[in-house]
Amino acid sequence: MLKRNTILILGILLIITFVLYNFVFQKINENFNEDNVTVVSGYWQVGNKYGDNKYDAWFKNTLRINQRYVFFCDKSMNSYISQFRGDYETKYVDYSMDSFYSKNYALDDWIDTTHVPSKELGMIWNEKIHMLKLAKDMDPNPTKYYIWIDAAVAPYRNTIPQQSRLNIDLSMLPPNKLYYSYVKDDYHNFAATVLIIDSNIIDVFHDKYYDILQNCNDKWKCGSDQYIFTKMMELYPEYFYKISEGYGENLVTLYEKYLQE
Repeated sequence: MLKRNTILILGILLIITFVLYNFVFQKINENFNEDNVTVVSGYWQVGNKYGDNKYDAWFKNTLRINQRYVFFCDKSMNSYISQFRGDYETKYVDYSMDSFYSKNYALDDWIDTTHVPSKELGMIWNEKIHMLKLAKDMDPNPTKYYIWIDAAVAPYRNTIPQQSRLNIDLSMLPPNKLYYSYVKDDYHNFAATVLIIDSNIIDVFHDKYYDILQNCNDKWKCGSDQYIFTKMMELYPEYFYKISEGYGENLVTLYEKYLQE
């Protein structure tokens, strides 16, 4: 009888231990994965529309977004970027342009003085979707959303962003979309400054994007991700959902309408 009671007590203790372990593990995991947004960005010194001297001033504001970042750049740029990111959580990924996925598609005729000042800049623009995929794939705890934000994102060049944590509630919007900002231009109607994408569609989005890029024969326009996104919207409108108008205004809209309480 004593032996039976001992076994019973040990069994009960084992069940209690198991329940407590799962409860604690769940709470730890919830806290660890509290964010539902990962921001992805990058910077390389190449021929661009503005010259490098502008970025020092812009980065003082534009890189002060209060969210964890995965930042792609040459390793030599880490200390430069970190002076602007400060204490904000940032994972630096050593990523040379020689490793770019878009290098497979880059052509010398990707250059237009006004729209695509250098082939290298076109490579960076066309690398954004691949960096979003890399950030998701290397994430031990993937978030619901991944957001590409240009390092010098236009709306915050002259003013610091809101300092609320950039976690969002898009439950009222259709799921599995890229939530974009519309612009009207001569050759595109998509603002690629900020790309807000549901992690569930990153892989399929990635494949379709580079299929379009591979088959693009429109010379310098192929160097513009905004042109490729516009072509993709024509072919696959089901993957896109407009939430704003203007360059980078979908990020502003997140702060104004969709921050989690």
